[in-house]
Amino acid sequence: MEDKHRDILKSCHVALVRDLEPKKLFAHLIQDDVMIPDDQEEIMKIDRRTQRNEKFLNILSTKGPTAYQEFVKALEVNQSFLACKLLREGKYIILLLVDNE
Repeated sequence: MEDKHRDILKSCHVALVRDLEPKKLFAHLIQDDVMIPDDQEEIMKIDRRTQRNEKFLNILSTKGPTAYQEFVKALEVNQSFLACKLLREGKYIILLLVDNE
């Protein structure tokens, strides 16, 4: 995952930790080789939702170059309000990066 994508996740961290439902995303992320079933098991064994979402985001941020795009695609299907939030934030961060060059 690129640093700019980690920055977007960081800027939306509170909303993601509060609202994310990883269970709805695993099929897509496993199908597209972003996560593996062991990741799913490790995440889902955590009882508290916020801690589970923290773990999900930590694992996601270590994944390959397509992880962010596949995550957003999975959100578009299952939690579109979060996908919209990430896409809006992404445009804002990219504008900041361009302005600082």
